[in-house]
Amino acid sequence: MSLVIADPVQRNDLGAFVERALRLDDAAVVRLRQRADGLIAAWVGTGLDVLAVRVVAGTVSPADMSCAGDQLARGLREADAAGQVDTGFPMDSAWRGAL
Repeated sequence: MSLVIADPVQRNDLGAFVERALRLDDAAVVRLRQRADGLIAAWVGTGLDVLAVRVVAGTVSPADMSCAGDQLARGLREADAAGQVDTGFPMDSAWRGAL
């Protein structure tokens, strides 16, 4: 699994989004999907029967994966100089089905 967000402003934006989701649900799962326009859509359930999404520039491989919010938040804070983010273990089984 690979997530690269080279722009630190974009990484911080996604990090803030994930931190807000974790305040609502400390076990939040984030689904990352690569879009055809080169952007990544990050989806999270709010616990209020609402999906929230944030879009940032970057690449994700595989093109559709899910990860634990706490691990993603940590990875975004600790990204290397190239913007490589450790997303932790895949959590695809925690989020099955269409968006």
